[in-house]
Amino acid sequence: MRTFTKALVVFLATCTFVFNVTAQSILVKGTITSSEDGLPLPGVNVMIKGSGNGTTTNVEGNFQLEVDKEATLIFSFIGMKTKELAVNGRSTLDVILDSDVSQLSEVVVVGYGSVDRKLLTGSVSQTESKELSNTVNPDLSSALQGKVAGVQINQNSGTPGAALSIQVRGQNSISGGTQPLYVVDGVPISSGNFGQIGYEGQGISAISDLNPNDIESISVLKDASASAIYGARGANGVVLITTKTGESGKTKFNVESYYGTQEIYKRLDLLDAGQFKRYVNDIAADEGAAPPYSDEQLNDNSINTDWQDAVLRTAPIQNHQISASGGGDKTKFYASAALFDQEGILIGTDYRRYSGRLNLDHKVNDKLNIDTKLNISFSENNRVPGDQTINGVLPNAISKPPVHPIYDENNNYLEQGFWDNPVANGTETDNVAESFRTLFNIGWDYRFTDNLKFRNQWGVDYSHLMERRYEPTTTRRGAQSGGIGINANSRVTKVIQNSTLEYNKYIKDQHDITALVGSSFELINDRFDFMRANNFPSNDLRYIASAGNIETASASGSEYAINSYFGRFMYAFEDKYIVTLNLRADGSSNIAPANRYQLLPGISLGWRLIEEGFMQSQGIFSDFKLRLGYGKLGNDKIGRGRYLALYGSGNNYNANPGIIPSQIPNPNLKWEVTTNYNAGIDIAFLGGKINFTTDAYYNITTDLLQFRPLPGSSGYGGYDENIGEMENKGLEFAVNANLVSNEDFQWSLNGNLSLNRNRILSLYNGQPITNIGRGNNAIIEGEPLGVFYMFESLGVDPSTGELLMEDVNNDGRITDADRQIVADPNPDFIGGISTNLNYKNFDLSIVSQFSYGNDIFNGTRQYTENMTLGSNDNQTTRIMRRWREPGDITNVPKINGRFNNEITSHYIEDGSFFRLRNITLGYNLPVDLISKYKLTKVRVYASAQNLLTLTSYSGMDPDVNYSGSDATRKGTDFFTFPVPIMYTAGINISF
Repeated sequence: MRTFTKALVVFLATCTFVFNVTAQSILVKGTITSSEDGLPLPGVNVMIKGSGNGTTTNVEGNFQLEVDKEATLIFSFIGMKTKELAVNGRSTLDVILDSDVSQLSEVVVVGYGSVDRKLLTGSVSQTESKELSNTVNPDLSSALQGKVAGVQINQNSGTPGAALSIQVRGQNSISGGTQPLYVVDGVPISSGNFGQIGYEGQGISAISDLNPNDIESISVLKDASASAIYGARGANGVVLITTKTGESGKTKFNVESYYGTQEIYKRLDLLDAGQFKRYVNDIAADEGAAPPYSDEQLNDNSINTDWQDAVLRTAPIQNHQISASGGGDKTKFYASAALFDQEGILIGTDYRRYSGRLNLDHKVNDKLNIDTKLNISFSENNRVPGDQTINGVLPNAISKPPVHPIYDENNNYLEQGFWDNPVANGTETDNVAESFRTLFNIGWDYRFTDNLKFRNQWGVDYSHLMERRYEPTTTRRGAQSGGIGINANSRVTKVIQNSTLEYNKYIKDQHDITALVGSSFELINDRFDFMRANNFPSNDLRYIASAGNIETASASGSEYAINSYFGRFMYAFEDKYIVTLNLRADGSSNIAPANRYQLLPGISLGWRLIEEGFMQSQGIFSDFKLRLGYGKLGNDKIGRGRYLALYGSGNNYNANPGIIPSQIPNPNLKWEVTTNYNAGIDIAFLGGKINFTTDAYYNITTDLLQFRPLPGSSGYGGYDENIGEMENKGLEFAVNANLVSNEDFQWSLNGNLSLNRNRILSLYNGQPITNIGRGNNAIIEGEPLGVFYMFESLGVDPSTGELLMEDVNNDGRITDADRQIVADPNPDFIGGISTNLNYKNFDLSIVSQFSYGNDIFNGTRQYTENMTLGSNDNQTTRIMRRWREPGDITNVPKINGRFNNEITSHYIEDGSFFRLRNITLGYNLPVDLISKYKLTKVRVYASAQNLLTLTSYSGMDPDVNYSGSDATRKGTDFFTFPVPIMYTAGINISF
C-alpha cells in the first residue's frame, strides 16, 4: 500500500509537471500588415524577447512561432517602428506596424535579389516607377537620360525607334561590346542591333520593344563589386529592369493616353536661290570661266525651293495604354496592353509599337510559389538612309541647290543636278522593318524553411526582325536599275535557365547573414538571310520574287552558349560593419577552349559610421557610410569563332563551287578582363531629407582584343589577339533632396555630375590606329579612345585667304607627317538636374541633361562650307563671310581654297550643351468630384520634351553621332537626323 501511494504521488507530480509545461508553451500565429495601406509585410522579424529565438514572416505577411504563453514578442521591420506585444496566452496575434520615416530605407534590386540600401556596399543607382511616370518616355533609354550618375546616354539620331548609345563609366573595350547587359525580371535579354540594312546611327534597338509604363524599377550596377555576380557580361555595367506585379485586393484599372506633335528644333541657314546663283558665279570667276547665271537670271528667283521645308514636317505622336492589377490570397496578376505611334519629323520615317504584358504570381501553398511573365510586342519601323551617306533624304535636302524644283511641269518628280530629289526618296521608297518580340519566363520558389529558399527560372527571348527596302523607278537610283529591292530576315532565339539557393538569417538582433549560390545557362541561336535584286517589272510588284535579277543572296547562322556558376555572401554586424563577396565562374563558347572559363571575383566593404557611439551625440548626419569595392569583370562580346581556323565559300571558279581559308586560328584567344576599384561615401542630412553619394573608381581593362597584321606572304591579312590595355577613372556625385514636405506642398531636387577619363595604355607594338570613320578618329597610346587626328587649322591667312595648317615637323610642307591630335570627342563631365514639385493637386516635373567639354567633327559643314564643288552643293550663309581680298579678317576661307574640303580641325566644334529634356505640368482632379463616378484618380497633364538646348554648336543637334554606339567612330555629325521638340497632352485615369 505504501509502495502504491508513493507511485501514485510520483505519477500525479509528473502529470502536474507535464501539464504545467504544456500549458506554458503555445503556438502563436498571425499576420503583420502596414498601417499605411493595409498590405501584408513579408520579411518582418518576430523575436522572443530575451531569448534571441524567433522567425520571419512569409511573402503573405504570416508567421507562426511556439512560445511561452507569458512571453513578449518583438516585431521589427526596416522603415517601420518596432513594436512589442505580450502574448498573454493568445494564439493569434495580428499586428499593424507604423512607418518610421527616420528609419525608412529603400530596397534596392541587385543581381539575383535585393538589399536594403543602408546595407548596400556596391555602386548602384535605382530609378522607381513613380519617377518614370512623372514624365513622357517613348522608350526605356530616354527614361534614364540625365538621371543616373556615371551613365552617359546619347540620342545618336532623332529617328523614331532608333537605338540610343549607353555607356556606364566610359568604354572598357575597343572591338568588343560597349553596351551594358540588360536583365529583365532576372533574365538577361538580347539587346543588340540585329538590322542588316545599314542606317548607321539609326540602328534598331532591341530594348525599344519594352513598354516603359510596365516598369516598376530600374537599377544600374556600375562597379565590379555589384556587377561581378553577372561576371562575363558585366564589364560595361548591368541594367536590371523589374516589371510591375499585381497586389492582393480589388482589381485596379489604369488608363493612360497622350497625344502630341513634334517639330524640328533648328534648321540650317542655307543659301536661297539668289544667294546661290551669285555664289556659283563667284566660283566660275575664280576658275576663270564665264558666269553660269546672267543678270536677268540673278533677278529671277521664281524657283526658290526650300528643300529642308520640303522634307521636314510637324509630326504627331501618341500613346494609349490600359493596365489591370489585382488578385486574391492565392493568385495575383498584372496585365497591360499598349499602342505607341510616332511619326518622324522627316518624311518617310515613323515607328509604331503594339505591346502586351501578363505577369502572374500564384501561391500553391505556404512553401511553393510560381510566377510567370509574358511580354509580346510587334513594331513597325520606317526609316530612310541618312547618317553616314550622301544618298539619304536629309543629306540631299541640305545639299541640293534651291534653284531646282521638286516637280516638273507634269507634276512628276524632277531629278536634276548632282543630288537626288529628296522628296521622291522620302515619299516613294519603302524602308520597312517589322519586329516581333516575345519575352517569356517562368519560375518557382520553394521555401524549405523561413530562412532557406530555392528558386528555378526558365526564360525565352525570341526576336524576329524582317526588313524590306524597295527603291522604285520614280527615284533616280531606282530608275537606273529598274527598281532595287532588298529583303533581310534576322531571327535570334535565346534560352536562359537560372537556379539559386538562398539562405537568410538574422541572429540576436546583431548578425544579418545572406548566402546565395547558383548556376545559369544560356544558349543563343542566330539565323540571318539577305537578298538584293533589281530589274522589277512594275513598281506595284516590290518583293524579291518579282525581280528579274538577283544581285546577291546570303544566309548564315551561329550559336553561342555560356555556362556559369556563381555565389554571393553578405554579412552585416549590427547594421554597422558590412562585407559582400561575389564570385562567378563563366564559360563562353566565344573563347578558345584552353581559356574558356574565367573566375571573376568581387568584394566590397561597408562601414556605417552613423551606428558608432561617437556619432550618437551629433545632430548633423542621419546616415554616414563608407564603401570600398574591388572586382574583376569579363567581356566575351568579341565575335563568334574568332579563335577558329575558318573557311569561306562563294569562291567559285568555272561554275564550280570553291572555298578558301578565310581566318587563321588563335588557340590562345581569351577574355577581355576589366579590374575595378571603387570607393564611395553615402551621407544623409536632416533626418534623411538630403542624401548625398559620391564615388571614385578606377577600371583597367587588359587583354583587349585587336587585329594583329601579318606579312602578305602569309596569305592572311592578320588575326585577332589579346594585345592591349585601357583605363577609365572618374568621379561621380549625386544628391537627392526632399526640400519641402508638408500636407500641401512637396518639393524634391535631384542632381548628378560625373567625370570620366579614358586612356589607351598599350597597343600592338605601340602602333596607333588612325583614319577611323569620317572624323578621322584614332586610337593612340596614352590618349583617350577615339581622339580626332588630323591637320590643325590655324585660321585663315588674311593675305591669301587660305586655311593655314600647323607645320608640325617644320619642313616647310604640309604632309601626312603634320597630322596630330586636335580634339577629343569624350566629355570632360556630364550630368543632369531634375526636380519635382507638388502643390495640392498640381504637380510639376523638370528634367535636364548636360555635357561639357566634348568636341564634334561637323562633317556636314565639310560639304556645306567647302566652296570647292561648284554648283553641286548648296552652302550655308556662313560662306557669305568668306575671305574675298587681301586684308580681310575672317574665319571663313576663300573659294576653292586648298584645304577647304580636307578633314581638318577647321570643322571641329565645341559640342557642349545643356538640354531641357522634359517639363511636365499635371493636375489631379479632386477626389470628391471623381469618386462620384467610382474613380480613384484622374490626372491631366501637358508635357514638352527637348524644349530648350543651349549650345554653341552650329549643327542641327549636338547630341548626335552618325555611327551610333560604335566605340571608335565617335563625335561625328554627318547629316545626322536631329532630335525633335515634342509637345504632348495626356490623361491618366485609375479606377
